[in-house]
Amino acid sequence: MNRKVSSILLAAGLCTLPLAAGEAHLLTVANGGEIPAETTEFTAKPWFDGTLSIPLDRAMIYLAGKGKEQKKHFAVKVVNDGSLAGEYNAFVQKKLEKGETVDPVADRKKFLNERCGTAAGGYIYEYLRIMERMVYTNFALTGFNGPLKPQIFNFYDAKVLDKLESLLKSAVRAAAESKYAAKVNAEYAYFKARRTNIEKLLDASRPRFYVSGTAGVPAVMNGYLGDDVQVKSTVKFDVTPDKKSLIIKLFAEEPHMDKRRITGTGRDYPDAWKDDRFEIFIVPDPDKPQKCIQLIITSAGVFWDSKREDVGYDHNVSWNSRGQLEMKHSGKHWEAVLTVPFADFGWENGVPEKMFLANVYRYRTMRGVKGTFASWSPINFGANFQPERFGFIIWEDK
Repeated sequence: MNRKVSSILLAAGLCTLPLAAGEAHLLTVANGGEIPAETTEFTAKPWFDGTLSIPLDRAMIYLAGKGKEQKKHFAVKVVNDGSLAGEYNAFVQKKLEKGETVDPVADRKKFLNERCGTAAGGYIYEYLRIMERMVYTNFALTGFNGPLKPQIFNFYDAKVLDKLESLLKSAVRAAAESKYAAKVNAEYAYFKARRTNIEKLLDASRPRFYVSGTAGVPAVMNGYLGDDVQVKSTVKFDVTPDKKSLIIKLFAEEPHMDKRRITGTGRDYPDAWKDDRFEIFIVPDPDKPQKCIQLIITSAGVFWDSKREDVGYDHNVSWNSRGQLEMKHSGKHWEAVLTVPFADFGWENGVPEKMFLANVYRYRTMRGVKGTFASWSPINFGANFQPERFGFIIWEDK
């Protein structure tokens, strides 16, 4: 039986979008092979095309052993992309098909040492281990039976890519003038080509809001009610007619206005971060991402602000913005319009010369109703202060 599956798949990994009831999951690895009839080959979404393959020996071992019952849900498809991970996955697949055991540490090291030499093999072993860890760590957040919706930034960032490239450069030096040089150089070329593509995908995953001084379309923030009914949250950035202030317009659809969590009111209410709210982070200078303004607007009209001067959680809560807040409520939504002078961001002469980095989060904190979280620019798991994942506010026409 052949099922149509509307899911994505990283050429190297275990991650998929949520599927409809009764649909199948697929593991893709690099190099050749068959997939069971009860599963369907996935079509990779564009943002995962051209990324890096990783060793999936552990997944294959699991499916060949105690995970045999999972074969109706998961399959291994082999795709030849010319990488060492691809060749290794094919090697593992053949051993398992013969009924042989595979040691994911010893066999991987032996395989790499035979093809790259012991000097370079150690560096490439670590290079593959880091990529493997990125994918498995993200997948493990929901468990082997629970598919998760991956994004390109869940796996890669500049630090990770720099580390991977550094390991491959060391491998190239270690294999220089040896019979392994061609193989190691080919892996480095493979990585370089895909790094360029990954960096483009990372950049494209960060939203841009172009402020032109004319009526624009608010940006929709992704978020859902606990019962899977979509709830709309939007943000719009603009400038005042005199070009001296930033306007942030927030809209929050709320079917349960009477169940919003509201524990306090007044300027700088210290527990504002616990209530139904929007949180706004703005970095006025992309070259200094550690310097950030954080603002909180609750549905009760609390305006909380602070200034962050360095990396970490410490921020100056005694700092006060000169921003002005206007609130509107109805039976099914609430709105906030915050007008903040550019001088608060260090720009005294009107519209800034540089684009801003920013992110906006909505926390639906409710009483007796499952709350939800939404953001303008998607982030990784963890703290909200992730300037490398913030969107861009650009002061010009698109």
